[in-house]
Amino acid sequence: MFFVYEYFFLLRVFLIYDILNIYKSVKFLIWIYISLKDIKKIVENNPIVIATVINSNKPNTVTVMFVKVVSENEVLVTDNFMNQTLKDIKQNNNVAISVWNKEFKGYKLIGKAKYYNKGQWLDSVKAMKENKGLPAKGAILIKVSKIIPAC
Repeated sequence: MFFVYEYFFLLRVFLIYDILNIYKSVKFLIWIYISLKDIKKIVENNPIVIATVINSNKPNTVTVMFVKVVSENEVLVTDNFMNQTLKDIKQNNNVAISVWNKEFKGYKLIGKAKYYNKGQWLDSVKAMKENKGLPAKGAILIKVSKIIPAC
């Protein structure tokens, strides 16, 4: 009799384990299929935090207000007052972005950044109505390689 109870207990344990693994797999598949266009409103309508690494391998973050999704995998960020972040990007262009809305639905975006102080991307940020009266001294184009939902 004890063997039967033990058998059903182990069966339940394995079933729970399988369900958790299926959940992890589905969650991973959801991460793969999120594009910036899917989360455009959250990215463009909320402040974001950009994380970089200082040359001494210490983290640096900056909060940014004006961001535009310009393609399925690119975000355009206005540089109005950045200093350390620009130095960091020149030395190591790997960045992470955190963004969330008032309901705490959020995402982490991982990618590579490139700074522009002339040309099409600078013209784009200068033309943004949100930047009226601000210096808009540069533009950072971030190519996003991974989007991870905050759970």
